[in-house]
Amino acid sequence: KCKKLTNSKQVSIIEKIFTDFFIPEQVYTEVTMENKPYSIVLAKQLHGHVKKITNTTAMQILTMDIDSGEAAAIILALENHIHMILVDDARARKVAIHNNLKPIGTLGILIKAKQLLLIKDVKSYMDILIEHNVHISSALYKDVLDIVNE
Repeated sequence: KCKKLTNSKQVSIIEKIFTDFFIPEQVYTEVTMENKPYSIVLAKQLHGHVKKITNTTAMQILTMDIDSGEAAAIILALENHIHMILVDDARARKVAIHNNLKPIGTLGILIKAKQLLLIKDVKSYMDILIEHNVHISSALYKDVLDIVNE
């Protein structure tokens, strides 16, 4: 799930980093709502990647602790034997790890994109996230910049 840095460019970055990816119906519905930025473009870009979860009982249990989008992403990964999952929420990352999944967050995607020369810098993307009220601690901000030599 990549709702905080979701626009056409970021989806194309994900497509270049990962040969294949899936998005749960719940997340697709959330990011393609009429009032959401880039919803029309995202609907087109993500359409072929949408999958429905089948374990609704697990969904009911997980949503007691984490957001429905994160819960659906974890269940979708488990149902499809996918080991890496895009999730930023700390609680959801713990649930993913507990289920032998490897979470990667938005900043991890940005680091990978820079390493693959898909983007010129990570700092400007982090600044955009911060402008949109995404909390990135000053220590994490500095650590990420150190990793990418910025």
